Amino acid sequence: MIHLLHNKGEVEMPGRDCLGVELTNPPALTAVRRTIAGRLRARPVPDDGLLPVAGCLPVSSCLTVWLDAPFDSWSKTCRVLPSLLDARLPFALEDCVYRFVARHRTPGAAGRVLAVAVRRVNLEEHLAAWRAAGYDPVTMDHKGLALWTAALEEWPLPDDAVRAILYVNAGELTLVVGRGACFGAAHALAFTAPLGDDAINLLASRLARVLHAELTEATPLHWLVCAGTDGDDRLARDLPGRLAENWPGPVRRPADESRFLARALAARALSPGDWRCNLRVGALAHPLAQKWRQHLARRAYAVLLTAGLLLIAVNFWWQSALRSRTADVQSAVAALAAELAPEARIPYGREVEEARQSLEQLNREVAPVLNALHSGFYARIGLVFEAIAGLGVTCQQFQADNDGFNMRCAASDWELAESLAARLRALGYGVQVNALPGLDDGRAAFTLEGRWGGAP
Repeated sequence: MIHLLHNKGEVEMPGRDCLGVELTNPPALTAVRRTIAGRLRARPVPDDGLLPVAGCLPVSSCLTVWLDAPFDSWSKTCRVLPSLLDARLPFALEDCVYRFVARHRTPGAAGRVLAVAVRRVNLEEHLAAWRAAGYDPVTMDHKGLALWTAALEEWPLPDDAVRAILYVNAGELTLVVGRGACFGAAHALAFTAPLGDDAINLLASRLARVLHAELTEATPLHWLVCAGTDGDDRLARDLPGRLAENWPGPVRRPADESRFLARALAARALSPGDWRCNLRVGALAHPLAQKWRQHLARRAYAVLLTAGLLLIAVNFWWQSALRSRTADVQSAVAALAAELAPEARIPYGREVEEARQSLEQLNREVAPVLNALHSGFYARIGLVFEAIAGLGVTCQQFQADNDGFNMRCAASDWELAESLAARLRALGYGVQVNALPGLDDGRAAFTLEGRWGGAP
């Protein structure tokens, strides 16, 4: 079965409560509740046994391997990951359950992918042992990865720091190493308790060979050491010191270390994050997990359906608003067209065309007036009458157009006519004076023709 890159945003455990269990004698139990804000809080362990259980598989039953991505394209790499894993497994890929847990990017390449695999028959045997002990775990985590993420929370370190986690419990020593926040590898060493000094030295030498394979000598290590409920506290206390010559470094022991793993299992089951790994999937999945996934699928469908209905409603509202706006604009256009062409009977839909024709006709009618205004026509006429003022000349008739003017005047003598002509010529107008027969009252009559820009 293929599970490409376990989604770190996915929560495997249904509900908000979980019981983390380490199957030892006696079992280590930790109950955890996820608050509405997403924070984890410890809670009392109930006696009814109704809380969903988070368990784990020992490191000795699983295989963790880093696969080098062969392509720069991540989509291409995903298609060949099962084949790459099959080449690294000592058993057939079809006989195991596996997950691709994390992707570690490297510059200029698709990076590496961490795969976790367990033989299906081994997983079934472990599930049978859990049921025989009275537990039916909803999630089956990887012990090494659970210890790793718990150590990241317990003891934050710089990105270049090398970390080693030493967990002793139930005749098994689990070693997890990595750099910064990146998991490296997990190993399990079995031993028979109780151990004397010689046996501890032998176990330390076995542990040293493992560290030689993973690290270079004299690499400073940050040791996080735990002893479980059935663990040998002396062994947990002495081993870092016996390895300090080649791998020196500070040693830290977490609070309530006997339930360190149980807390980690419950926290990983209830919260999303990196390095999550549930190997109880497919046909072996717990009924609660199957119902939870169905619930998540239904919820996703409900969200999509709600979004679709909302989109339909918004579209309906938009069309209604558009029709209303169109009707308002059409009414305004019809009113304007009726105002511009009050005598015309305008068919529906022809309002703009009829209004345009009426405006064109109106423009043609007022064009002479507009042209005169824009060309300074009235300003020129004003200058003419300013020239007449104060001379004692009476203007009896006046006509003007864009080219010039013509006026008929009367004055007490002919010299006033010449004076007026001189004034107009001084303004730049071309002027011609024509004498007319004298008036009955003895005044001289004359016409004066002028051009705005020069001689007539």
